[in-house]
Amino acid sequence: MRIANSGHAPIVRAGGTRGRRALGRLQNVEILFTYVVLGLFCLFALFPLLWALSTSVKVNADILRWPPTFFPRALTFEHYVSVFTVKGLPRALLNSALVALLTIGLTLVTACPLAYVTAHFEFRLKRQLLFLILATAMVPSISVLLPLYLIAQRLALIDTYTVLVLIYSAAMTPQVVWVLRGFFLTIAPDLEQAARIDGCSRFTAFWHVILPLARPGLAAASMLVFVYVWNDFLITVSMTSSDSMRMIQVGLAKLISDVGVSWSDYTAYTVAITLPPIVAFLALQRRFLQSLMSGALKG
Repeated sequence: MRIANSGHAPIVRAGGTRGRRALGRLQNVEILFTYVVLGLFCLFALFPLLWALSTSVKVNADILRWPPTFFPRALTFEHYVSVFTVKGLPRALLNSALVALLTIGLTLVTACPLAYVTAHFEFRLKRQLLFLILATAMVPSISVLLPLYLIAQRLALIDTYTVLVLIYSAAMTPQVVWVLRGFFLTIAPDLEQAARIDGCSRFTAFWHVILPLARPGLAAASMLVFVYVWNDFLITVSMTSSDSMRMIQVGLAKLISDVGVSWSDYTAYTVAITLPPIVAFLALQRRFLQSLMSGALKG
């Protein structure tokens, strides 16, 4: 504590090293509390998946034991062998992956130009168009499922990859347009103008200049489409009927029978189909978060 005299009245100033130390300790406590709370929330969110993982490697006697135990007494991987060899999981994984990749490609092809045009060009009814695009994303899938089924039936597209890719692309294009628009707003229009001056056409400038800069946004949009297709059950169960076209969510539902649920196969199947989205997100998380922050700041 020291006294500073300004010529009128003495002013007492408190602080110094002791105050800074107290403030530093308070900040450390706040950071520790934040991490503890976030850790508890993460544990709460991950606990069902961890329990499924534990159940998938238990022998049947441990699964049916009461009271249940989290840690298996004996490890076994026979349930994974069962779902991969008997329950048709490889075919379902192939179908889901193929439909997801085709949907990502078609969605980006249709959404990228529209997102860039609405981000960098002014035209009449632009706001109305953006609102209409957003409004279509609010329509529940189940409300248009019957008309889509009748159309697909008349076009002989039932139980084909084509109908799934078209429906998923139509459902995800509005959301992808808004995600990419927010990211395109962060790219300076001068870059395209400079490419045009150098002799590029508008399409060439968009393809060789704008899209490479938009890779984080494209990765984020691809991840959103992938997760949507991977987790969908309603559309695929309505538009497919044969086992050869079965996707993962339908295959998971098939494990629930009238006589009960084989929890060993069910949890093994669940863990197997959960890993691909997790791996994809971990691989793209930096670009995914970068794109979302860009859209939040500029969209």
